[in-house]
Amino acid sequence: MHRDQSPLKARPASEPVPPLFLDLDQMLDEFTPLPIRAEFRFDPNMPAVITVEFQAERGPSPIWRIGRELLHHGLTSMSGCGDVRMWPALPR
Repeated sequence: MHRDQSPLKARPASEPVPPLFLDLDQMLDEFTPLPIRAEFRFDPNMPAVITVEFQAERGPSPIWRIGRELLHHGLTSMSGCGDVRMWPALPR
């Protein structure tokens, strides 16, 4: 969807949105998960984007900007392609 057609619109926030910290698994291959901590941030001035900072043990912590729709779809089904793919977590 072209960004001008998106139903998401910027609106001023009265208070900053607190970050969300989650423990994730980065899949190194089909069977090898690597636990990683991530900080998710939402900026009301950019409503279609979620900023994710992966907190690396060594070296710089990469920052990705991911579409909110991709994250939303990943809660219930396989979502994304290429480097960014997500799917619902299986019960442990």
